[in-house]
Amino acid sequence: MDYLYSITDDDSNLLVGYCNDLIGLFVKNTLEIDEDSIIIKVIGFRFDDNFLSYLKKTKVSVSNLYLNILSYDHTELGAYYFSLKEHMYFHKMLDYTLNKLDFELCGYLYEKASPEALEIWNSWRKSVPRITNKWLPLSKKEKEGWLEVVRLYHNKKHMNKTDVRNGVFHLDGNNIVDHSSFYCALGEAINGPGGYFGFNISSLIDCLRGGFGAVTPFTIYWEGPNRLNDSEDLSGFYIDIVEIFKMGDILLLNSNGSQCD
Repeated sequence: MDYLYSITDDDSNLLVGYCNDLIGLFVKNTLEIDEDSIIIKVIGFRFDDNFLSYLKKTKVSVSNLYLNILSYDHTELGAYYFSLKEHMYFHKMLDYTLNKLDFELCGYLYEKASPEALEIWNSWRKSVPRITNKWLPLSKKEKEGWLEVVRLYHNKKHMNKTDVRNGVFHLDGNNIVDHSSFYCALGEAINGPGGYFGFNISSLIDCLRGGFGAVTPFTIYWEGPNRLNDSEDLSGFYIDIVEIFKMGDILLLNSNGSQCD
């Protein structure tokens, strides 16, 4: 069965099961109960066999869940954190042994899931990027969706990866025209195709603390044009980046080896 999602219980770290759809997870289809809580409709759900065995041993309830995005071979690509408004007790679901269940989850998403991200996830289900700049044709909003996806993909796949120290990285400036394209390009400069290294200033600072592919000190060569510095609207953003890199012990150089300023 080609399930597109799975659900994991945060407290026990057990896989609860698989489903065909999570209607309401992505913003465009969200069904709001009040200002904060939403309803997500779980479609075509099947319990995992190990979780069913666990159910037989104890009265199980869940309150915090990971809603996992699956590839077509059922590999977990990323996850959204969801807190239920009330505990869900599975012994009250009289038909929990059925292969296909539809039910609702009412609660709170830790962060909004964008419809633009859904389009990226769907393209990644078959294969994650093997070459850089797959984000290049995307609109500004879609690039923001790309950054959402690469961040969650990193959290799922690369959190235990050893960071590079004293690394030398090459940032392709040819396609950097705004904030989002800078972070798309920076993520791939540090971590390769589909890589992540921040999506805004605060997350960039977090990445510099380690756990995201590289730890300071390291060197970045800005290859090609620098449209951020040349733009009146973006020069302030570029100045912030330069200052953060300096404070973080990162050497930012032009392709000719001169220091960026």
